[in-house]
Amino acid sequence: MLPKSDISFKENESIKKDICLKTFNTVESSSYKPFRMRKNEHLSIGKTVKVLTNCYKFSFKNNLNVNLFTVYFLNSNKKICENLKKNFKRDLLMKALTNDQNNFPQHYIVYDDSNLLYVAKECLDDVYEYCIDINNKKKYYIRFEKAKYFQINLNNTNNTLHSESRSFLNLMLTQFSKSSYENAYNNKWIGIGNRLYFKPTQNVSRESDLDFLRQILSGISFSILLGPRSQNILNVDQIHGIFSKSELTAIDFFCEVNGSKKIEHLLKNASMNYLQRKRMTNLLKGINLSVSYNHIKEFTIYEVVNKIPEKTLIMMNGEKLTISDYFKKVYNISLQYPKLPLIQMNPRQANILIPMELVKISIKPQRLKTKLEGILSSIMVKKCTTFPSVKFSNINKFLKDFKDEASKYLECYGVKIDQQIETEAKIFPNIQTKYPSKKEDRVFYNKKLKNFSYGIIFMTKIENESRKKKCILIIEHIINSVSKFGCDFTQNPKPKYVSDFKKNGNLFKLIESNITMIKDNEIKNHLIIFVINYDSLNYYGKIKMLCEQKCFIGCHSQILKLKTIEKINTKISMCNVTTNISLKMNGKLGGLSKSLYYDCNNKNLINFKKKFFNKNSPTIFMGADVIHSSEHDNEKLRHPSISAVVGSMDILGAKYAVSGKIHTTTVHKGKQAMETIQYLKEQVEERLLSFEKETGTLPKHIIFFRDGVADSQFKITMDHEVKSINDAFIQKRHGIKFCDSENVNNKQSNGNVAPNTIVSKDIVNPELLDFYAVFHKGVLGTSKPCHVYALYDDWNLTLNEICLISCWMANVCTRCTTPISIPTPCYYADLACTRLRHHYLEKKLFDKNKKKDHTLDIEFHPRIKYEQFFV
Repeated sequence: MLPKSDISFKENESIKKDICLKTFNTVESSSYKPFRMRKNEHLSIGKTVKVLTNCYKFSFKNNLNVNLFTVYFLNSNKKICENLKKNFKRDLLMKALTNDQNNFPQHYIVYDDSNLLYVAKECLDDVYEYCIDINNKKKYYIRFEKAKYFQINLNNTNNTLHSESRSFLNLMLTQFSKSSYENAYNNKWIGIGNRLYFKPTQNVSRESDLDFLRQILSGISFSILLGPRSQNILNVDQIHGIFSKSELTAIDFFCEVNGSKKIEHLLKNASMNYLQRKRMTNLLKGINLSVSYNHIKEFTIYEVVNKIPEKTLIMMNGEKLTISDYFKKVYNISLQYPKLPLIQMNPRQANILIPMELVKISIKPQRLKTKLEGILSSIMVKKCTTFPSVKFSNINKFLKDFKDEASKYLECYGVKIDQQIETEAKIFPNIQTKYPSKKEDRVFYNKKLKNFSYGIIFMTKIENESRKKKCILIIEHIINSVSKFGCDFTQNPKPKYVSDFKKNGNLFKLIESNITMIKDNEIKNHLIIFVINYDSLNYYGKIKMLCEQKCFIGCHSQILKLKTIEKINTKISMCNVTTNISLKMNGKLGGLSKSLYYDCNNKNLINFKKKFFNKNSPTIFMGADVIHSSEHDNEKLRHPSISAVVGSMDILGAKYAVSGKIHTTTVHKGKQAMETIQYLKEQVEERLLSFEKETGTLPKHIIFFRDGVADSQFKITMDHEVKSINDAFIQKRHGIKFCDSENVNNKQSNGNVAPNTIVSKDIVNPELLDFYAVFHKGVLGTSKPCHVYALYDDWNLTLNEICLISCWMANVCTRCTTPISIPTPCYYADLACTRLRHHYLEKKLFDKNKKKDHTLDIEFHPRIKYEQFFV
């Protein structure tokens, strides 16, 4: 909990007095315990079932000692080379090691494709240096400096040795596919880190096509875990990745962009306009390219330029040559298509111009990380979605092939992968949902939900007047439905206004002119519905900024897609689409959309509800998340780290408000941004104040759900964040899956486990209290469990109680009728982070256009600051 000395509430001195009477236990307290340890306790609630996991018993030879070297890649002047590609680094390193197999035997090296080399051999020197001469033209030096010599040991999960041992073993398992010593090098498997992708044979490769440029490859990933009783466990998960097709040339891209076939006589006189060049540039962005006259060097594209080889001049030894003449003179290459545009390579200032016909995709496998959109995303989901029984069958097939291919490596390290682990799980009692919520449950919420009004702004032009009128009638139908959930629009069933936004018009002035129709004291309960279509999707961030930020309007907004509206059948009072929209809008405006209850009189369940939802001893539920800029974001989309802390505003933990902050510093580990919250203390204080303001009392307990932290980051996260009482860390980045052993062929479940299935034995952490939970019903594919760590607990909750509250909080979400896959506070924090990102980027663009200095702070308007506007 927060330390007494660190809490300063200026707004309300009574709060300060009350909170100082609490014995908030933190790292500064002498009674502080760093982690919630696993006790000898078992789940006693729910039905017991058998589940099959994708985990296997795993062992390796005793006394496995490893040298860890730091690898330096140096140029001919022995200066560090900063920007060498991973493939090129590996090629250089393998050339060096091939010539020194006495010190570096082929099966005893493990390289991380960056700057670490593990060698499982004794009596090695502290420093080695090798010179590699590339085609007698360019020299590189590779220098190994020993960092440490250690024994592989997984037994203590809370030390550096455990983490280093895991890293080594995960990489060791895929090393066979990445070593140029082996026949398998880039032949059957593609190894990236701890992942193996299987390269399909030519006969079936077309089945894996995503489009003309990309293909989907399947494979397996490895993760070493330490289970109960210090049992080593290997988690093997099925994975999918998007790879570029290596057989393509730049001419193939030209034909794709132009929609033409590869016909020689047409290409000789072909050209490209601006839009075609731009599209081809975008298609080639991020892909490693090679050239036909140099098989070693690789490039990435800057752009397809508006220049052609036969007319572009360069200087060579004081002589002016066309690029066509240059390639004839230097490489004896006569260009076939001298009128096709040149491709300029990075870096821009180097002015590297290469004829299109000489450029092709690198033959080295490359996984693409660009985000898929539209139909491609749909194709990807369909190709990669499989039910548990099929997924587990694929995993075992891949695993068998892997054992055969990697047998030499596995024998060297004494690796044995034994039987698949089957374990017991508990299916917790089903949580019933009633929507609209019970009237007695909404008394607290409905006090502020009187006399709502709304208006409609069409962001897309609808030419057909009857279609537009029908759309308005459907929106009136939705508003009538929302009234049944609690938000009272009965005084204003018709829109106050209907406006059309003209493209390139001033959206702020349009909203402002409409809002003038509403009295100042009524704006808080006014909702603007924006109707968008495909041509207006990019207005989302701007709409939210104008409606929600302090310096603008300050009212609620709801964006509805035209195609969604037109799906609604007004003859059915509560169709699925209407229900989901009504749930969301009612929750956004401050209402309670659904009631949760158990339909049995189990004593444990009755006591659970009394404990966690007790107005005499209230609990506040919080969730936190951090969003970072992607390394692939361009300048327009780049942003600092942004954190969101959401906190409940009611006794039932159903309504939330957010405290968002733009970080001024980000803790990094290498290139990776760490999941730490810079202003957590201030954000938690804000949530406590809001809870007290709404309920009239301070919480006696805080349950804090923290999303997105890997187990390797627990300590650094704890070191950098205030210890806010009960931290439950939610992890989605793991590979554990379950299959219902007893219902593999059940058509309703397709082998997925039932909602509220908890696994707390056999594959869990031996020291910290953790469990795997499937809260939701798997509709498509294999349900992914949520991994929950109870990291800190001074309430002394039992394992039963921690699991019950986690299940309950997955059902609270106001956006849907069924449970979600993670506890709602985590999900809301994620939504809030995304909303804050939109606000930051739009405000940055707004300030730039107004030629104002951009500030890092984002302030929400007082009218909506304490509302659930972000859901």
